[in-house]
Amino acid sequence: VQEPVRQRYAHVKHQNPAAQTAAQRWEQRRQRRVHRRATVGYSPMTPRKLSLRQRMQELSGSLTTAAFCGAVITAGLVALTGTVQGWPEIVLFGSTTILASWIVLATSKVTEGSYRGTLYRRGVTMLGGGLIGAMIGMIDQSLLVQFTPHDGGARTAMLFGNPDAILSISHQPTILGYVIFFGGLFAWRRWWWHADAFRPKQFRLTSVLLTAFLAWMWSMFIGFPIVWGVTWAAAISSVVQLTAAWIAPMERIQLIEGQRHVA
Repeated sequence: VQEPVRQRYAHVKHQNPAAQTAAQRWEQRRQRRVHRRATVGYSPMTPRKLSLRQRMQELSGSLTTAAFCGAVITAGLVALTGTVQGWPEIVLFGSTTILASWIVLATSKVTEGSYRGTLYRRGVTMLGGGLIGAMIGMIDQSLLVQFTPHDGGARTAMLFGNPDAILSISHQPTILGYVIFFGGLFAWRRWWWHADAFRPKQFRLTSVLLTAFLAWMWSMFIGFPIVWGVTWAAAISSVVQLTAAWIAPMERIQLIEGQRHVA
């Protein structure tokens, strides 16, 4: 695509500056159109070939970086806000952010480039969220972190026929409460759009805000600690986007075309 354009405008250097400027503007508009087509045409749902070695290399790098990024975010919350205070809360928040980010990165990398549909991907991430919820619930039971209670979960607890299913007598989340919160959060959100290498942008603030808003609604409904639920959701979304592999839109065209020629 580039060579014909160069040939077409090879004579521009012999023209006056005004003609050169017009040609440059035309070329910039053309590049923007190509960029938009690449961004829209190649999304996280685009089927493509990824070798096991490539998946493992990208995943291992993302997991390592996610651990560091999760620790930095936790340290920033401790230093700048009053959301996380004391070592039990620091350990709980930091470990949850890192482990949940690992689950999102791993499940997304497994399904990346496949023909699997949205329902399958949501199911995989939901199972991962339930698993991480059970792990965090057990960690919380040992750390005995106390959250500010609210009455939003009374309605949902009745669905399970046991008022203490989600919240304990002291209105603290139980292990089942953690499973429901993270399982629901991971099911409702399209997390592979945060971690796939073909996502529109490497980092989108709107994705973080939308995830936090969804966590707020879900926390209100089931009675999960609102501040922690929203902060966890925003932190996990940020860590995943910052550490997951990303391919620029123009490079995606070359990658897909190369795979087509090989096939």
